[in-house]
Amino acid sequence: MIENDEDLAELKARIARPVEAAARLRRGLPLLEEPPVEEPEPVVELEAAAGAAVVLELPAPKPSPPPQRGVNLFELERAVRACPDPAVAEELRFYVLYLRHHAGASGALPPSLVPLVDSVFGPVLAAQQQCGQAA
Repeated sequence: MIENDEDLAELKARIARPVEAAARLRRGLPLLEEPPVEEPEPVVELEAAAGAAVVLELPAPKPSPPPQRGVNLFELERAVRACPDPAVAEELRFYVLYLRHHAGASGALPPSLVPLVDSVFGPVLAAQQQCGQAA
């Protein structure tokens, strides 16, 4: 909707562009003219007062997350072999079988599986550590 003279002038300019382009093509001239070169804005130089110190405040560095402990499939297999309860050991063997598909050649499991390993193997690993400390 045209509300004032500026809107009308803008509309005329928008309509004139394609008309001018068609006329240029009919005359064999290039479609687009070289865009006007804009002059860069002047750079304002700031002068520090003589002897004044400039202090920049940097944001505090973000604390790095604690390193996740590595989970190794071979350690889990040893813990399962040492498990005194045959029913629990059998269940854990199935977990080890599943985890084998995700382990690297060195037995390292991806960090995304740490919560699963902690919840499933946590009691057995804790018991194994207690037995190792008591010996």
